[in-house]
Amino acid sequence: MKRELFDLKSKYLPLSAACNRALPERYIAFSPSNGLVMFAIKDDIPYVIAQSQIIPQIPTCYDFYDGILAFGTPTGKIIFADVSEGKYTQNYLASSTSIEKIKFLTKDVLLWYSKTECGSINLPKRQVIPIHTRLGPATDLICSEELGVFVHGKYDLGIFYDVKQKPMTLQTSITAVAVQVSRIPATCFQGDTPNFAVLLSTGEIQVYTYKNGIAQMPVLRLRNSRENSRTTCLAWKGDCIITADTDGVIMFYDFAFGTSKQTYSPFIDIDRIEFERSSSGLYVHARDGKFGFSLEKVESCPFSVSSFAVTGNGLVLVSPLNDEAVKF
Repeated sequence: MKRELFDLKSKYLPLSAACNRALPERYIAFSPSNGLVMFAIKDDIPYVIAQSQIIPQIPTCYDFYDGILAFGTPTGKIIFADVSEGKYTQNYLASSTSIEKIKFLTKDVLLWYSKTECGSINLPKRQVIPIHTRLGPATDLICSEELGVFVHGKYDLGIFYDVKQKPMTLQTSITAVAVQVSRIPATCFQGDTPNFAVLLSTGEIQVYTYKNGIAQMPVLRLRNSRENSRTTCLAWKGDCIITADTDGVIMFYDFAFGTSKQTYSPFIDIDRIEFERSSSGLYVHARDGKFGFSLEKVESCPFSVSSFAVTGNGLVLVSPLNDEAVKF
């Protein structure tokens, strides 16, 4: 029997209890109208596992860290909720304009940018700290637990490290940026541990080490072997960098063995890829909302997704493109 995913009258496991279960392909669906629902896919059939009573305002963006959901609003607020207890915990007015993106740097620090400004929030001190920059409005934000990278327009980056942001300007326009997840040194870096990579509009990938407030010259340059395609995004975990392109081809570059390989996604025009934090899995998202998870090949999510956030504990938070159409 089919059941609507967002059926608030149904009784499921508490979301906090379900988060501790080892289940295959677990998702948390984030619905502006109905809150959070966890579901899993088994034998190609999705089923509801748990449900939260948190009913958020209409969000513009969100992120999830260690049981805490944060989301931005069109009025410039950033709101925090404890998923385990099902209640709001903190509320900040960060900007006078709509919050465009937020990312947890650590459990204590959240980075954000709006249409006009960017900044950080120190959660233990309950402080909103603006970042003063001459680089103009940010257009993207990527974080690891070590540093955050703001993209400002086509050529400029703002590297947030040790509570400060330093500007960095490139000579070639930027397509995408990735930070290293599960950072480790690789033999090709001669013991160094680079921490972010930039995909340029030429298709070249430049790998950088940022330390002591300075981004050194690229420690490695990679050329895309698929010259007739347009590479749109990249991700980095350990000693593996991956890219995806408009044809739906995903390229893997392994630093440890000096090899590369490619695989094919079931959908084209990929605009974002991201590693699962606790395993070798990979999340893939296309411009038209198609979304999937891959260990060996990409398996599609049963509905279209407008955006997603990897939670770090084997879960992914997804926002359905049309939550009224999501029925199981």
